Amino acid sequence: MERADESLLPGVYKEVGATLHTDPTLLGSLTLFRSIVQTLCYPLAMYLAVRHNCTHVIALGAFLWVAATFLVGISSTFFQVVVSRGLNGILLATVIPAIQSLVVDSIENHNRGVAFGWLQLTGNIGSILGGMMSVLLASKSFMGVVGWRILSIIVGIFVRLYAKDPLFVEKNCLNVESSPAESLSLELKELFSRSKNLLASPTKKQPFFGVCTQFIGELFGGKMGDILSVHLPNSGRIILSQISAGSFIPLAWILMFGLPDDPSTAFKHGVVLFIIGLCTSWNAAATNSPIFAEIVPEKSRTSIYALDKSFTLFLTSYFIDS
Repeated sequence: MERADESLLPGVYKEVGATLHTDPTLLGSLTLFRSIVQTLCYPLAMYLAVRHNCTHVIALGAFLWVAATFLVGISSTFFQVVVSRGLNGILLATVIPAIQSLVVDSIENHNRGVAFGWLQLTGNIGSILGGMMSVLLASKSFMGVVGWRILSIIVGIFVRLYAKDPLFVEKNCLNVESSPAESLSLELKELFSRSKNLLASPTKKQPFFGVCTQFIGELFGGKMGDILSVHLPNSGRIILSQISAGSFIPLAWILMFGLPDDPSTAFKHGVVLFIIGLCTSWNAAATNSPIFAEIVPEKSRTSIYALDKSFTLFLTSYFIDS
């Protein structure tokens, strides 16, 4: 439902713009505004997770989320739409982390990959269905309410009735005699203290090297692809892509088997992750996207790129689940 809600408004820009007499630039800023509000309100999710049952948060948030989305549909001015989308961002910031937390707490370790695979898969399906419904049913309604919003209400009811937060139940069993009015400041202090201790671990710092260098690697790979395409127009980009993909195997072997399993070698692990991020992220910028631009007709590029993204996300979710 989150992904469907994200794709709903862009799919009906034409109808919303005609009703509110607003140009596409302002309508596009609505998504940015909602994302900013959602980012700023994530601390609210931390507070609710500490103080309340996750299933109750999800159920209540789902109902209010539907109401906020419905307000967008009945808004008569651009300002009302902005306020409604801002409220939508607040509710997304509280509901989505609660769902992820519920998945982690409810699933055993060896099944969490499958659970998150299904979660990602349903999110992608929701995005596809939301976009399709927004295009096909933009001018239709059932008693003034779009059908998928009614479905959202039903989902909220089932979550409230049947879902169970095992972590919350365990807390109640272990702390029967504890005071329910525990200080929020102490809870938040403990939460930030745990986060600080987690980030202080060298093991948690190591992925930083790989993730951040991917951005540099993409830029470097794109530049190298352009250079090789001039000297080897028929094979330069393909060769670079094969080098990038092939380099992952020896680098991964060094990371897993060549380096000792010793906390004192954290720097060496970081260097290898740095090289992996730098050398294995060339494909998209150096090969895939440029070749797409060359073989796809100019008028069809947007559609093909969108289709590529849809299939990529869908297949990723499928293989994670498998």
